This record gives sequence, structure tokens and C-alpha cells, in this order.
Amino acid sequence: MRKQTTPTPARIGSEDRLQLIAYEIHDGLSQQLAAGIGFLNAYAESRSPSHERHDKFFDQGMQALGAAMQDCRELVSGLRPPSGRHPHLVEAVSQLVHESHWSDSIEVSFRHDVPRDAISETEFNTAFRIIQESLNNVARHSRSTAARVEAIVAGDVLRVSVEDDGVGFDPAGVDGDHFGIEGMRLRTRLLGGQFEITSRPGGGTRVSAAIPIRVAERTR
Repeated sequence: MRKQTTPTPARIGSEDRLQLIAYEIHDGLSQQLAAGIGFLNAYAESRSPSHERHDKFFDQGMQALGAAMQDCRELVSGLRPPSGRHPHLVEAVSQLVHESHWSDSIEVSFRHDVPRDAISETEFNTAFRIIQESLNNVARHSRSTAARVEAIVAGDVLRVSVEDDGVGFDPAGVDGDHFGIEGMRLRTRLLGGQFEITSRPGGGTRVSAAIPIRVAERTR
């Protein structure tokens, strides 16, 4: 299988910070809006005497749009919630796996070993967005019915991965303007980590990142 690995960089510049904002909009706000639009379109196309099914689509769409509005408020203010606390990664990913728009068509297993308060908010955001974007790509492109997610703290490194058994692709042939992949790569690089995509046509895909844990930044 062909591998695509990201080298470790020097420091974060102002252009990188602006680019990260663009990736945050792409990975957060736009994904939630797209999910909301999808659910509401499904609602409109499935009108039948069964109001129960309609209500489910409508409620899911409204939840997604509400989450998008929250993302938008946080981006505009430039701040995360002022409490200084962020969700436990295991809880956040478990909710993502079970409540997202792919949950009815893709069986996702989740293996984890991330102690509570083991990682900082920055590390949490990076890991969560990589898993979220990877699962979105599995749903959109892989044609796989199953995916495996891992999040493991080993020593001073947080390792996350998403793997599927789908159609795969040639990483060397991916356009440099592929916003989702570039976002995952940059997020990892800015934390001094290693990002890798392993795939080949017909052989499935594995996205993985090794993110150094900075003890001084952890929220207690």
C-alpha cells in the first residue's frame, strides 16, 4: 500500500493560523450545515402518511443546524467555551459515531484508551477533527460498510486512526487542493505530529496521526 507521510515543521505563522480558521469552518460549520441540508432534503422527499419518519428527519436536521450555529458563534468570537473544559475525547467520538448521518449505513467500531484530562483542548480539537473528517470521507468515497476508529494515548503521544475496507485510492494522485486532507495534515503538523495516509485502489484506506502530548498545556 502506498503511504503519504507529513514531515514535522518549525513554527506556526500567521498564514497558517488563518488557514486553520478556514479548515475549522470546513470541518465544523460546513459539515454540520451539509448534514442539516441533507436531512431536510430527505424530509421533503419522503413525505408519506407516516409522520413519525418525517419528524425524525426534521429533528436530526434541526440538531445539525443548531450545532452549526454554535460553531459559527465560536468562530466569530475566536474563543472556545470560557469554562476552560473540553469534552472527553472518548465521549465526543462515541457521540459522533452513533449520532452522525452515516450511522445507519456504516458500522463503526471504536477502540480507545484515552484517560480523562490526558490531553489539552488543542490536542482534543485536532484529534476530533481528524476522526470526523476521516469518517466523512469513508461515508462519501469508500463504499465501505464498516470502519474502525482508534484513539490511544501511549506515553506522551496520542495516536488516532480511521480505517476502512473500501475501494481505496492512490494517495500520490490526490490533488493538493483536497481541502479535507490538507486540513488534517496541517492540524497535525502544527502540533509537531506525524500524519499518514495508507491506501491503494481496491485495498481500503487508513488515516493515522501521532500527536505529541504537551503536559504543560493540559487542562486539569
